Amino acid sequence: MLICPQCQFENSHSHKVCQKCQQSLTHKICNSCGTSAEIEAANCPTCGSFLGIVWLAIISTKDSQPKPDPTKGSHENYLDKGRRYKLISSSIDTSSGEEVKTNELSRQIYQKKVLDCQPLEKPVLKVFFEEEEKNRQGFEDTRAQQEKRLALWRKNGLPKLAFPYLKLKKFSPIVPEIHEAWQEGEKEVILLSDRSNWKNLSRSWQENHPSSLEIIYCLDKVVSIWEYLVESQCGQSVIEEKNLCLDEDEVFGLQQLYLDEEQNQPTLQDLGEFWQRLLGKLEQPIAKPLEELLEKMVEGKLRDAQELSTSIEEIAEQEQNELEQEETISIPLDYLSPVRLNNEGTRPKSYEIETDTEKDDEPATEVLPMQLQSVVEASCTDVGRSRQHNEDSYGLKTHVRRQQSNRGKKIQARGLYVVCDGMGGHASGEVASAMAVETIQNYMKESWRNKFPNKDNINSAILAANQAIYNINQNNASSGSGRMGTTLVMVILQDTRIAVAHIGDSRVYRLNRKWGLEQLTVDHEVGQRQIQQGIEPEVAYSRPDAYQLTQAIGPHENDFLVPDIRFIDLQEDTLLLLCSDGLSDNNFIEKHWEEYLAPLLSNSSDLETGLNRFIELANEENGHDNITGILVRIKVRPYLEQNFVF
Repeated sequence: MLICPQCQFENSHSHKVCQKCQQSLTHKICNSCGTSAEIEAANCPTCGSFLGIVWLAIISTKDSQPKPDPTKGSHENYLDKGRRYKLISSSIDTSSGEEVKTNELSRQIYQKKVLDCQPLEKPVLKVFFEEEEKNRQGFEDTRAQQEKRLALWRKNGLPKLAFPYLKLKKFSPIVPEIHEAWQEGEKEVILLSDRSNWKNLSRSWQENHPSSLEIIYCLDKVVSIWEYLVESQCGQSVIEEKNLCLDEDEVFGLQQLYLDEEQNQPTLQDLGEFWQRLLGKLEQPIAKPLEELLEKMVEGKLRDAQELSTSIEEIAEQEQNELEQEETISIPLDYLSPVRLNNEGTRPKSYEIETDTEKDDEPATEVLPMQLQSVVEASCTDVGRSRQHNEDSYGLKTHVRRQQSNRGKKIQARGLYVVCDGMGGHASGEVASAMAVETIQNYMKESWRNKFPNKDNINSAILAANQAIYNINQNNASSGSGRMGTTLVMVILQDTRIAVAHIGDSRVYRLNRKWGLEQLTVDHEVGQRQIQQGIEPEVAYSRPDAYQLTQAIGPHENDFLVPDIRFIDLQEDTLLLLCSDGLSDNNFIEKHWEEYLAPLLSNSSDLETGLNRFIELANEENGHDNITGILVRIKVRPYLEQNFVF
């Protein structure tokens, strides 16, 4: 199968253009000069710009096995028998990829860069995991399931060299993603995303003089994965100075994983000594509490990584208390009018930004103060396969403000995101959902000034929407099923703080690399009410009215409405999904989030394309209802000590 580079649709080998988006599957366009080049071309035929896709190949062989030599004849110039991955000559920098490591098994592990000569071909490893996913029962990553997966990997001939990357996949982007893996006799090969263009952490710090909180942030990332690395016998990976890197967004990561020697596995003392050496190269002194913590590590006074993590959080809290609080600013909002949905999605609005966050009144999920780095949004809907018209409506708006000087950049952002799923007689549902979106937007536009909206503000906005629809129902003397109404979910964003509110069974999900997928809302329906009253889920949902809504916008006056509202500080890169039940029904999101949503946390992924693919699949598997979703990708980074005043 050929994977379209534009929309990720799978096409047969006979197709010359993508059957979904009409993107060429045989040629690509040079970004430098606009010339068309063959899809396999490494360089532009006109300007010579490099156009290829490069992977980092990690190769493990017995001592007696010869290394592949790219200087030999063309028939030996490929790393694989299928002649897909071509070894790159020295004309392209591979100086970072010639390190030879020898482990306890007397195997040589070295690396090369390879050019993907069939870039649209689906890798075999991806095919394998798609099949495995179909056979998986549930998603809880228990010890027993891990052992079953390891046994399956061995049975299917996956090289052991790939196991650590596969086991630590959830820690992307700290751990690079594995693209392909295979074994030929005694030779094992894995292909990783190439991070040679990432900045070396040590060099970047020496040049840019990091704040104490930036240093603590990176150390905290190392500690968060330490026990998993040691368990996978890869602890050496975080005490190799050249292996620690930062991407263009200052996100911390590793170039690759290094295997530990069996008799020389690193300890917390080794980690402490490494960080002492690393920070000793900086011109500025480090914070005294951090210096004392590293001394405790070196002296073996910390029991485990959990105690170390707690100590880091305490230091971060001390540093945070010393920071001056930033002034809040007024950002006028010019919200979009409600969107009457059709079968087409809208294009996302993308903002690459950095902003300070204001302190939350509630305990954060982590102590480290963060600031906003970027926000990207996308929306999409589908009428479904069974409905004649779309009763869903949504509205979204992100507003940003930026200031830049020789001291750096500061940008603040606000956003309002709403999804409503209407109900009632013919056309009444879409009227109710559109009214709810419009009323919410207008109310927030008038009331949201300087401070982040509190619970009373948000509650009043929802009640205003309810009252508007209720009045129409009363004027029309509607009753029973003839009364129009709508569900509602909304997210309010200000910097790294969000509020989540909902009525009905539309949902909000949160996805981050630390905790995976989390449903932030609980459906307002009879079955859930029974569960909250202590009834077993199996019994609660055996009722014929289990899925009947207990709350909705419009059918009843305000006294009957109790919106659920919660506030959250975002301390990790986060993907928010707001959706109608046409997307969430039958545990669709829980079944497919790892494959379809998790990759969208990366800046390199196209949010609109990913959401379109997700909804397209939902229409195939569900399709009985309208399907609507809004995705909001929020990137954060440690708070920087800058004193801007707007």
